[in-house]
Amino acid sequence: MRKTFKVVLLVVSLGLLGCFIYALTQALRVRNSASLSCSARLGASNVSDFSYFQIEVKDQHATEPYFDGNIFLNYGNMAGKNPIRVAITRSAVSPYARSMVFEDLQYDNSSTNLLGTKQVDMSFVRLTGSHMNFPFDSANFDFTLSFDPSPVFTTVLIRNSNSSFFIPCERVTVFRNTDNSYRVSFPIQRNPLVVLTAVVLILAASVFLFAIVFFLKSEALPTAIASFFFSLWSIRTILGSEMKTFPTYFDLAILSLCVLLVVSIGIRLSVKEL
Repeated sequence: MRKTFKVVLLVVSLGLLGCFIYALTQALRVRNSASLSCSARLGASNVSDFSYFQIEVKDQHATEPYFDGNIFLNYGNMAGKNPIRVAITRSAVSPYARSMVFEDLQYDNSSTNLLGTKQVDMSFVRLTGSHMNFPFDSANFDFTLSFDPSPVFTTVLIRNSNSSFFIPCERVTVFRNTDNSYRVSFPIQRNPLVVLTAVVLILAASVFLFAIVFFLKSEALPTAIASFFFSLWSIRTILGSEMKTFPTYFDLAILSLCVLLVVSIGIRLSVKEL
């Protein structure tokens, strides 16, 4: 039995090492291939008719289900030279109603384009979840933008200014509706290295919990338990810069391990006395 246990333990250890190497390789590949900006073409474009709107995604809110961001318009050189004010409407996304902002456009002599004087703040509501789901707080966006007055844009740019996330450009989709509004859909995913780090830390803590409960002598338990509690909550500081609120799923996992250790030690001592 002891020999069988050693063989099983060796196989499991090597299997975990292989899984970690594979997960780390995939996370690095995905992170290194991430682009700062994604573009979607809506039709043929050339120097004479190039126009676009740019969506920039910034930090996510600590408790509310949305990301801060902004929008910028370039109407190209086919919209004239007169300054205009454009009303930009984002469609309703539960639980939020539709939102409207305004952007002033001026003619730029150097580029010969009618474009915005500055970026206009706009929030982008995620379809499900919130930051409290950390580290599994990746988000999906699906909304419609309408412009008044509206040109026929030839390009849409999606820019990511949040270093903790990345946007997979191959999953960005933009459609022009018959009413000349634009449906925009794209995901923003948590840095896979952050997810991997959080999962590995929790799994490692679980292994140490198992070792304390089943293999440590009774006289060494007080020191080991105290060290485990302090070390476990110190783990949070490693990822503290990525978390904006308390508690998250990561905090609940740490709390669950603490309770599990206390309960397991209690059962062990009770069984021993009985």
